[in-house]
Amino acid sequence: MERTLSKPTDAQRRHRIAELLCQAIHLAEASDALRARLSEKEAEELGLIGDTPDAASPEDRVFQYLASMRAASPAAICSGTGLSRASVQRALQRLARERQIVVEGQTRSVVYHLNRMEPDAAQLERN
Repeated sequence: MERTLSKPTDAQRRHRIAELLCQAIHLAEASDALRARLSEKEAEELGLIGDTPDAASPEDRVFQYLASMRAASPAAICSGTGLSRASVQRALQRLARERQIVVEGQTRSVVYHLNRMEPDAAQLERN
């Protein structure tokens, strides 16, 4: 059984292009706003200087978004970064495992924000 994909109409193509442009504009504005709030050294540490948003890893994009927004739900992170739900979930799990972000709430009320606390001495020794 062979599946064939239907060719999108011109209206569908224009709609998809508009969606992608909106995401790119949103990412650029969030990055510019974050750069304005941070010192040059902090922006360099976050990877905002010299990198385009597309070149950054999903973890970097999620981290940058959380740094600019203070706290966000997974759905807000998806729309703000332009990443898929699966990519955002994997990035959030890695960042939480590395203790770079903190998870508050459960299931539908979950919110993520940056971990502003220093790691304990025992954790540093193990690494």
